[in-house]
Amino acid sequence: MKKPRISSTSAGGVGILSAIDQQEKRKRIRKVLQGAVGLIVFGGSYLIFFLTFGVGIPCIFYKLTGLQCPGCGMTRAAAALWKGNIAEAMDDNALCLTVLPALCLYLIYRVVRYINGGDDGFSVWEYILLILLLAVTAGYGVIRNVTI
Repeated sequence: MKKPRISSTSAGGVGILSAIDQQEKRKRIRKVLQGAVGLIVFGGSYLIFFLTFGVGIPCIFYKLTGLQCPGCGMTRAAAALWKGNIAEAMDDNALCLTVLPALCLYLIYRVVRYINGGDDGFSVWEYILLILLLAVTAGYGVIRNVTI
């Protein structure tokens, strides 16, 4: 829920409003940066571990069914991208070059919106985008397990 804003017609009131908004914005930026640093440290550590030892997190879905889930091979694909091998990354998991970049751009949009004090609601186009990305991901999960 969005906090109500204090409004004032005097010049002093506008200055106070601006200072409050800037302070809130700084808090939000700090919060986002803390999350981003945590994600980079965790992801980077995992990637270094994978590149060093060649061991990743096993897929429970694959262990139980013998079928590849849409995320299977994403660690190998990220490692291939890190090495600059786009073709290998595409072979390991095509979603790393299709759905993942679109999802990252959308998350950047949401972060910018959050920092600037936007509401927490979703627009119709956001629902459509997320449903489309989910459908592509599910379709990829089916197609990669079909033997011809």
